[in-house]
Amino acid sequence: MIAIFAEKIKLSLQIVKNLKENTSHKLKGAGAYEWWHFDCIDEDNEYSFVAKFLKGNPFSSKYSNNVKEHLNFPELKKPEMIDYTTLTFSLYFKNRLVYNISHDYERNHFKAESYEGEEKIYLEKNFFSFTERENKSFLNINLSSTDLDRKFKAEFVFNKKNENSVEEDQVKDLVKDHNGKHFWLPAASVCEVSGKFKFYVNFKRMKTEFNGFGYVDHHWGDEALFMNIQNWYWGRVVSNGYSLMFLNIDYFEKEQKPFKKLVIYNEGKVVKDLDEFKFEAKSKLSFSSLNFNKDIVITDEGFKLVCRNKTEIEDGFCVKRYLSDFELTLDGKKELSETKGISEFIFPKRFKKEV
Repeated sequence: MIAIFAEKIKLSLQIVKNLKENTSHKLKGAGAYEWWHFDCIDEDNEYSFVAKFLKGNPFSSKYSNNVKEHLNFPELKKPEMIDYTTLTFSLYFKNRLVYNISHDYERNHFKAESYEGEEKIYLEKNFFSFTERENKSFLNINLSSTDLDRKFKAEFVFNKKNENSVEEDQVKDLVKDHNGKHFWLPAASVCEVSGKFKFYVNFKRMKTEFNGFGYVDHHWGDEALFMNIQNWYWGRVVSNGYSLMFLNIDYFEKEQKPFKKLVIYNEGKVVKDLDEFKFEAKSKLSFSSLNFNKDIVITDEGFKLVCRNKTEIEDGFCVKRYLSDFELTLDGKKELSETKGISEFIFPKRFKKEV
């Protein structure tokens, strides 16, 4: 067993709302990681997609195993984040996967640029940019390389519609002073999304315009996810009226309080921002022995949220993703009913156990 696993690590995830942190960070810890997440469901509840740009891919078995070898034998070279960059993109139509790719890139294919309030991240021909002045993110997927079997191109604009739930100045020193190992920046929790994509199926070109509601966030950390994070539950739903996001993280250290955050918006304005609530996940084992969460129920005084994970759309080694139906009751009135959203369950323990 890796000796360092026995250390009592008290550092938990820190939420960040300063959009100046929506940039590529210089991290040097063993197992350091960073990823940017984009997702959207179209206004007809037909097409949906999830895209991730990852540096120091925490879901890579190769990266995790090399990190564990370094922790066991510090004389071995520490794996560098830049050698484990990945783009994942999944497109769904009516709960059915129609395009999916997880592609690893060489270190020279990752590039980060910052100029006058605009941040741009490249993975070969794929890139996204964030413009603070316009409160917009631009996502371009260009999987046209000759070594890829199925070519795909898409471009999307994420127009942020929500206000921040805390003041930026409250957290600006947190990242600078490294008072936490893991950070989460919900860059745009309520977005209107427009765009288009095209790809080829059996040599036939499919082209579609896209309009819907989406979500953008950014995670990074200076140690491996599997070091102290046991379970990670995340979900979001965006609508014309009420929208919300939640994150619940359980740690291996039993005396360490779980990280909890739930924010509810009404037309982009924060109406409830909670760090404490009752969280219940009703689960059973799936064929992959990874917990399958049938329902998530979050309650507190005056509200109840139910996230029903009806359709599993990704079953990875340590990640499960769902198209979910959300129900929200506020002060006895049902504000959302069977409203489509996305949820994920991350299980870093599967990497920790492989010692």
